Amino acid sequence: MAYHLNDNAVSDSNKDNVNNDTQHSKPTSATNIQLIFQENFAKLTSFIEAGNFKQTELTIKQLAMTLQTPEHQLRELINQYLGFKNFSSFLNSYRIPAACLEFENVDNIRKPILTIALELGYGSIGPFNRAFKDITGKTPTQYRQSAIK
Repeated sequence: MAYHLNDNAVSDSNKDNVNNDTQHSKPTSATNIQLIFQENFAKLTSFIEAGNFKQTELTIKQLAMTLQTPEHQLRELINQYLGFKNFSSFLNSYRIPAACLEFENVDNIRKPILTIALELGYGSIGPFNRAFKDITGKTPTQYRQSAIK
């Protein structure tokens, strides 16, 4: 089971549209993670909660340097302890729910999907669209249309 570091909000009307892959709960205690990873988990949690998952072209190597932790330990934490298949899946689990919130906000109705994708750290629309559809089962346009009804 994969764990989220924080709760990602998706409106009640669209919660069923988001696959279970993005709705994980925080571990009930740090004892779920070996002591060696607890410090890295705390650093990673702070990084995510600060919204830094939105950084463009963020790589696991850059994140490891930012967190001052060995890259292999960060990979092990994300893959084995948090249950993500790779770093992209980990980032998408935060970026896509953030996109859903943007689409649900009526103030953003005229904001282009590309702009939202770029603001969330995607370098282009293709990877955003693929990740969005994989996680929500809808295209961003379909999601936005259903959210604003």
